[in-house]
Amino acid sequence: MLLSSSSFFLTDHIAKLIETKQATASQINYASKLGLPSALKYQFSSASIGSRQWLYAATKLGQTEGEFAFKLAEFYDHQGDLSTALIWVKRAVKLNNVKARLYLGRHYFLQAKYMLAKELLSSIAEQQEAITLLVEIAIIQGEYTFISSQVKFLDSFDKGQELLSLINKYQILESLLLAQLKPNENQIEQKCTANVQMFATTLKGLKKVDKLIAAFNSHPLNPYFCFNTVRYIPESKLSCYHQKEHAIQCDESIWADVKQDAKTRYLGIMLPAGGANVNAGILYLDIEDNEQVFAHELSHLLGFVDEYALVKDHQQCRENQSAIFSHNISVIKSFYQGSKAEVRARVLKKLSWAKLIKRTTPVLHETSSGWKVGTPDIVIKGDISDKNPIGVFPSATCNLHDIEAFKPLKKFTQLTYFASDFPNEYIDLLKESSEKHLMPSYHYNVAKHLLQNAHESLAFKWLDKALSKEVEDTPRYKKIKRGAY
Repeated sequence: MLLSSSSFFLTDHIAKLIETKQATASQINYASKLGLPSALKYQFSSASIGSRQWLYAATKLGQTEGEFAFKLAEFYDHQGDLSTALIWVKRAVKLNNVKARLYLGRHYFLQAKYMLAKELLSSIAEQQEAITLLVEIAIIQGEYTFISSQVKFLDSFDKGQELLSLINKYQILESLLLAQLKPNENQIEQKCTANVQMFATTLKGLKKVDKLIAAFNSHPLNPYFCFNTVRYIPESKLSCYHQKEHAIQCDESIWADVKQDAKTRYLGIMLPAGGANVNAGILYLDIEDNEQVFAHELSHLLGFVDEYALVKDHQQCRENQSAIFSHNISVIKSFYQGSKAEVRARVLKKLSWAKLIKRTTPVLHETSSGWKVGTPDIVIKGDISDKNPIGVFPSATCNLHDIEAFKPLKKFTQLTYFASDFPNEYIDLLKESSEKHLMPSYHYNVAKHLLQNAHESLAFKWLDKALSKEVEDTPRYKKIKRGAY
């Protein structure tokens, strides 16, 4: 068989042989080395995924054809090599591959890079997955007009209908700011110590909050809380700092413009990232937080304090407490002088759990410096060993030179580690006085931030709202009035 010496005619000839399935293996290998697309595609389809031959063919083809660039992106993604996958998916996008646009748009969405995601997805908005992502971004950014414009399209396919159902459930197309809050006709009237209104800025967050509340139903603190229907607020309406491993902080004056149910005492906000915490009457959560973290933070609203080390210079650790401020922590002097009976009486007056301490349980032991506060690890009376008495035990909460934090139980609790149990003994403390150590209502937060923003007259109106939630002339009322939280 005679062939032209020209490689052009040779490759053209081999291409025809491949097309008619008459090419030999050596001819295909030769043509693939020359970069003949038909030969490379033949090798690609006949080789096992990830093999040397497959990767060679895909890499060559991926330079000019988006389909193969995207197949390489999928391969590296499956291998866990995201950086290489992104190189190839970006190449595929340049080659106008629709699947690559969806992949990269989804990636940017999960990274909260919404502008980049919108740029990629807008040109393929006729794709069902693209429009659902664009609508979710619009929800986060509060772009109500765009959401409304897509309702008809969303209603034309299953995933879109699911998204519409959530939009209706969480009243996302309702104007939340400056609008009159609709009463929930289906909500059952509940009696509880703390009424909480939870918010979230994303659909994922709204669904997560619902799950957390459902899981909290089995927690021993549940009877003390009522939860209103979870509500949506666009992130664009908030002014928050929420980076991973940093406590979420926000300008809380914005809540002056958000209508709430009259019974609402506390607000809770779930954000995409940041450290969970409670600031007076407002609770903050990260979307990755679980039910244990949720329960831990809720307990702070009732007046329970962390039993792990608080940040340096925390308000509660600056000095010997002037009054009992929580159910489970007292910050008092470590040493006292005087008779044992007199000192015991003085110490017990500083503990909210004093009534639950048995007369036979020691709360002091003698040292050369005087009476040291603290119950021994094991209290033995006769032949009975009580290994977990309610007593006075050091807590890591605060530890200054001559001032120390103490707690009722030696064992770890949910105030120490999120995954630990919430002890029955603490529930007993709540039964004694569930409202005694409550955090001030969210109105206090609004007042404080309005004052910081130089809106003095409005700030005092909100302080009056916070005081209206309290019993006049109680220690908490006076503390709120002087802005001491």
